[in-house]
Amino acid sequence: METTDSSTNWTLNGWVWFALALVNAGLAEQKNRSRLAWFLGSILLGPIATALIVMMGRPTEAPAPTLHPFSDRADRYFSLAGVTSILTLGVIFLTFLGTTWYQLAGGVVAGIVGMTLSAVFVVRYYRVRSASRAQPHQIGSEPAAAASHAESEAPQG
Repeated sequence: METTDSSTNWTLNGWVWFALALVNAGLAEQKNRSRLAWFLGSILLGPIATALIVMMGRPTEAPAPTLHPFSDRADRYFSLAGVTSILTLGVIFLTFLGTTWYQLAGGVVAGIVGMTLSAVFVVRYYRVRSASRAQPHQIGSEPAAAASHAESEAPQG
């Protein structure tokens, strides 16, 4: 009688579960649903999520427009600050797992660089955000605003 290693079964089942989650994300997209939400839900629910997606109909209203995280300069800096902060925390965590002095030194240097970059991105985010709030964003209504301002300053007679 041949026995199999239980770690092999876990790995195989994990890949099948992951593939099912990818298929569910594709099915969700076909029905105008969020791919990411259904992918993450499928990681937890597996075949139950597949059954739910198959049985659900398309939404009756149009989906909300997808916002891109880099459409605005401030959003770019905010996203970059988040990514560098997460990477920095990962490097700091891995640094404490190191056993030699050069792993510790490299981790400290990488952590300092990462924290500095995160701080720079946060400062740039706040600068761009405050500059964008100071400028009016009313494209197309600027002549109307200028006309109403001119009317308010006109002498009343």
